[in-house]
Amino acid sequence: MEPLTEMWHIRVDGKVQGVWFRKHTLETALQVGIRGWVRNEQDGSVAIAAEGTKDQLDAFVLWCKRGSPLANVHNVRVTVAE
Repeated sequence: MEPLTEMWHIRVDGKVQGVWFRKHTLETALQVGIRGWVRNEQDGSVAIAAEGTKDQLDAFVLWCKRGSPLANVHNVRVTVAE
């Protein structure tokens, strides 16, 4: 029996564009087993749709709060998709 997965929508605010944030997000997602997508938004934030187990998603969100080495994350908002 496969573990239950959830879909979370994550919005990351701060200095997260132009600092390789999306590349590091992809690498981190692959490391923890997350599927989904990541994109830059016009307001300067980064939007992420992430699917995985609760433990995988929790670990991923912890990484999002730190971000890539050059990023300066101010806020991370998480919404659980229905």
